[in-house]
Amino acid sequence: MPSRVGVSADLRARLAVWGGNVAAVHRELTAEAAAAGTPDSVPSLRTLQRAVRQDLSAGDRAGLKGGEAARRRYDV
Repeated sequence: MPSRVGVSADLRARLAVWGGNVAAVHRELTAEAAAAGTPDSVPSLRTLQRAVRQDLSAGDRAGLKGGEAARRRYDV
């Protein structure tokens, strides 16, 4: 596991599918890792939450959760 987890294109796509729900993405990643026999390869929920908070702007997070209209409220 890398020392710092970042938001990859895959993670961002999963967040979009799950409406910005980091816990749902974590559950999905955990299930996939367990099926592959590598359950320790998934970062903790708290680590994923921290990465999303650090790597995505408030507008990006709002857009994932509430769509384009929500994202626009954070545009300058």
